[in-house]
Amino acid sequence: MDGYRKTSIALKAMAHPSRLQILEVLSKEEEACVCHMEHLLGIQQAPLSQHLAKLRDANLVKSSREGTNIYYSLADRSIGQLLEITQTTLQLLALQEDEFIGFELPSVDQEEGCRCPRCGQKDQEIVEKT
Repeated sequence: MDGYRKTSIALKAMAHPSRLQILEVLSKEEEACVCHMEHLLGIQQAPLSQHLAKLRDANLVKSSREGTNIYYSLADRSIGQLLEITQTTLQLLALQEDEFIGFELPSVDQEEGCRCPRCGQKDQEIVEKT
């Protein structure tokens, strides 16, 4: 496949604020389940799964199953680097126009956390250490 066409497919798959946020979460965490991202991003499960499918179809993320949970990760760590370079470039361009662009993930209620086995296990380890 032509490199420009492949690039176009990848950029189109990334071209949605929620999918960019998903990629950012996955660049900061090695792996995350749908319920974890749902909690972090405040996106309901159905649209989140649709966004993940688009990213997976474009070979930007990969998935693995552990029991009933599906865990997602970046197909390659360089995707996180691309996102970071893009954000930095846009911030620099905005500064030239005396503007500011921020990239903050949505703020969600931390009381109600992810309940997947991995996150539940981390929570339990924290409780046991205290």
